[in-house]
Amino acid sequence: MNKKLSIRQRLVICSVFLYAIACAYPIFREDDYTGITALLRGWIGVVGGVSPVFLSWLANIAYFIALLVPARSRTIKIGCSIASLLLGLSFLAVKEIPFDEGGSNLDVSPGIAFYFWMAGFSMLYCSHFFIKENTGGKAGG
Repeated sequence: MNKKLSIRQRLVICSVFLYAIACAYPIFREDDYTGITALLRGWIGVVGGVSPVFLSWLANIAYFIALLVPARSRTIKIGCSIASLLLGLSFLAVKEIPFDEGGSNLDVSPGIAFYFWMAGFSMLYCSHFFIKENTGGKAGG
């Protein structure tokens, strides 16, 4: 059985691949803080209040919900994909991060991981608009 992947499935695979690449690269140009480190530590941002760093971390939650929700919940998948894109864009508002215990901050700008991360979110969003090939023309997600 040589089963071909649909365009939708290919976009989802590319999305996950881009997300994984983002985890391996620095999220800031000025620091070696990788995407996986940010993913694992990002929830701590809630301690300091709702900041752009924490808001952008929430994009990961929306992404995984959109990725893992059953296909029949297309509205939820699209809504979570839009949320991941918007929350991810809030990362652009991050201009400085705490640098040390003394209260000094480091001025930062988005690194290469940010662009892979957003590309992954965009691919997943686009995947929701391709018709599922085995449903007889019904839109699938």
